[in-house]
Amino acid sequence: MSQNPRRSSAEKAAASSLQMLAAVGLILLAFSVLIAFFGVSDYDAHRLATHARVATATVNRTVLHPAGIEGYASTVYEFDYVFTAADGTRIESEDQLDDAALARGWDHLKRGDTIPVTYAAGNPHDHRMGTDTSTRTADLILLAFVGVWLVLASLAVSVARRWWRAHRAARSPDGAAAPASGDYVRPVAAPVSVSASTALGIVLLSCGTILLLIGVVSLVATSSADRAFRTQGKAATAIVLVMSTTANRGGEISYRLLVRFATDEGKSAMARMRVARATFSSLHEHYPIKIIYLPEQPTQIRLPTYQPGPPPILWNITALAAVLVAAGTIPLGFGISNAKRQHRAHQHLHKTRISTS
Repeated sequence: MSQNPRRSSAEKAAASSLQMLAAVGLILLAFSVLIAFFGVSDYDAHRLATHARVATATVNRTVLHPAGIEGYASTVYEFDYVFTAADGTRIESEDQLDDAALARGWDHLKRGDTIPVTYAAGNPHDHRMGTDTSTRTADLILLAFVGVWLVLASLAVSVARRWWRAHRAARSPDGAAAPASGDYVRPVAAPVSVSASTALGIVLLSCGTILLLIGVVSLVATSSADRAFRTQGKAATAIVLVMSTTANRGGEISYRLLVRFATDEGKSAMARMRVARATFSSLHEHYPIKIIYLPEQPTQIRLPTYQPGPPPILWNITALAAVLVAAGTIPLGFGISNAKRQHRAHQHLHKTRISTS
């Protein structure tokens, strides 16, 4: 006895939907854990902002861990401090300086210096350095995760409904049910097919066009930045705050600096930049270094010895994009030409049948 083909198709659809539902469910579970984690963090941030009190902490110890020593990949400023809450609770804590603290000049802290600390009135152990109690960042992160969770939940519901319909259709005797009951309905094949050469041409042309746009836009942006540094760049002396190294999968090491400097208007600015290994090896934390910055964008900086010019990778991307565009145009042209010939042949055959009928 042969198996009902419609029932077999429904069973395959049910199995496929079940696998997709399991994958979406796992991702949904992961995002649920993240939402719970960031939800607790956001709640603590709001509680601290609502019951915030400010105290003055005294620095007991400062330790500088330079990059490349003791296994540290980047410079770490570590210090211990103590403060007393309004209810008399004495809190001892330790922390590391972030970019905001470095912008305040706290990298020069020493034993006996004082800093402001914000704590929750009902729980002094919930505290942070500085007086910033903004919850905007935490709110945005939580909102982003909730938005993704809602999208995944909608997808999970849709897949679950598809699985249920296919499952009911597979269990029915004839492999299908009435449309009114919402059972699985076998999809209709597309009336028009796309040739392999046309599909290949579209894929190559699309990839090439995207890469070409990225390459051209990046080259134009790099050229504009070089022109701006030549015509508007201002010289300044910066202080090295953080030195860090990162390695990619290929083992190539990048050397980066976080520096602080004063603009011509007397404003303090911080920026990051990449440097060569020789320059990185010759520097230490709190060393001065000559830079050039853009007055309109002080975070855009470079070394005076930097030789302007687009990175080689941009030229490689642009060249690869041009090759992909050319490689995609050829099979796409053949595919369109064949499609036109087939269309004309079909019209001729149709006219012939009409004339002979």
